[in-house]
Amino acid sequence: MFAAVGVGILSGEFDAVGSDGAVTRLSPLQVYGSDRYPAMLSTQFPLRVEKEQDLRKFAEAYCAKHNVKLSFTGRVGTRRGWQDLRGEDICGHPAHVQN
Repeated sequence: MFAAVGVGILSGEFDAVGSDGAVTRLSPLQVYGSDRYPAMLSTQFPLRVEKEQDLRKFAEAYCAKHNVKLSFTGRVGTRRGWQDLRGEDICGHPAHVQN
């Protein structure tokens, strides 16, 4: 009944690098803006991650509030088990381009 509950769920860490170079390590839930995933993931979690491009949508609200360079290293749940996933410059803020 709940075979797909973990599909699209992240396990790993985000690194947020501020314009001053300070690095803050965040869990997926901190980036998502919650202390826990919704109780019924199979029907009420629209931000499932399937590929690297989905990380931008997952972190959209966090990126809108913070001017950081955000990266992710970890795994994502799939129907075939956990798969490695990396994402670089997820927020894509131009303020981090150094002259």
